Amino acid sequence: MEIELTPKRLNFGEILPDGGKTKTTKSVELKNLSQKPLKINTISSPDDFITLHLKEELPFTLAENKKLRFEVEIDPNLLKDKTFGRVIIDNDNAHTPKVTFYVSGRIKSPQPQKLPQRTISNKNIPEIEFTKEAIKLFSKYNFVFNNITQNLAGCKLGRCLPMKTFIQTLIDKKTPENKISQAVRSIYGPKAIAHKVQNPSIKPSIKPSIKVKEQVQNLSGKKLKEQVKNPEQVQNSSGKKKD
Repeated sequence: MEIELTPKRLNFGEILPDGGKTKTTKSVELKNLSQKPLKINTISSPDDFITLHLKEELPFTLAENKKLRFEVEIDPNLLKDKTFGRVIIDNDNAHTPKVTFYVSGRIKSPQPQKLPQRTISNKNIPEIEFTKEAIKLFSKYNFVFNNITQNLAGCKLGRCLPMKTFIQTLIDKKTPENKISQAVRSIYGPKAIAHKVQNPSIKPSIKPSIKVKEQVQNLSGKKLKEQVKNPEQVQNSSGKKKD
């Protein structure tokens, strides 16, 4: 080959989408290895994310063993999902009229934003705000861990957070309370329900108090005394006459 390129290919590595502090320009050196002058007609790229910078005006004649320097710039906003591009050097050499070298690079994924942290019971958990409606519902559910059952409203441990967040998500989606209970039961089991709603069709049995019993007994004794004082009234009430 009559043309030597240094480096033989360019690798930009990971590039931030907005350019950031990552350098997006690299230099390339072209050398004429032939025994006669070499005419460089054009230096171009078919890829829109590659821009070329050259001090000399083309076409340019490069003497033997002389060098020509140009710069290759990458636009991260146009790179998108591409990982490589091409730079083509058009010249008057009969053996290699077009010399191609490759430019590679990839977009670096931005770091996810971290939630503020707080320390509770030596556990770092994200700071999440729960609505009043969610906080009210927490008391109706239990967090069950191994053989330990703890009411969700009083649980301040990090392991209770997923269950609280799950309930908050259902509330945000305007899920009815009975549907929330069904969802919690299906995922966390029946022990997760702290309060069972009593069937309104079944009336609870009410035992009379001691005062009520005394009143009934006193009333029965009073009637019995009246019947003894008036035996005729007893006979008339029974429908029998005295001989």
